[in-house]
Amino acid sequence: MLNLSPGFYEWTSPELVSLKEVYFSFWLNHADQKWGDLMWRFLKKAGLHQFDNQNEEGLVRERLVVLAMIYFELCERSGFHEETNFQHWSTAKRREFVNDTDFSELNPKIEQVVSAIQNHYETEDFLSEFLVSAYEGSTNTRLSIDEIIQIKEDISTHYMDNRDLFMFWQHECNDYMKYNFDPTLT
Repeated sequence: MLNLSPGFYEWTSPELVSLKEVYFSFWLNHADQKWGDLMWRFLKKAGLHQFDNQNEEGLVRERLVVLAMIYFELCERSGFHEETNFQHWSTAKRREFVNDTDFSELNPKIEQVVSAIQNHYETEDFLSEFLVSAYEGSTNTRLSIDEIIQIKEDISTHYMDNRDLFMFWQHECNDYMKYNFDPTLT
């Protein structure tokens, strides 16, 4: 067994590059990775980027994949997965992560990531960041500051249009994702 010194991973850590290339690969312009970087900051504030041993280091890596799972699910619920340049996860890619996952442990991992984000980010802000990211990815562009402000204002104005995303994020995220990614349940 490898003896691992205590440490932490930043979003830009070389140890996470291959995971990001595999799991945060929905858009050609990597708008999803920009979103992941922002969400990683909230995991960092909660100390979820740190590890003291090899087992904990594995948990930190799994948290990155859980973020990608959340992004994937939000794309499906919002319809962005239907965009022509959306890179769908194959069943093999989903199972690549879950093959080594004890599903009795997955729900607490999802809850931990969701909780870390919700403790530091309002739901409207979280969803507007996702929508900006998904729009930039789907159009393969970067939005101007004015366009980003407009999207954020529209989130408040069109709450009911985004109700499914709000409900998923606030109430259903853990159970739904566990079901979607557990190969024993599908």
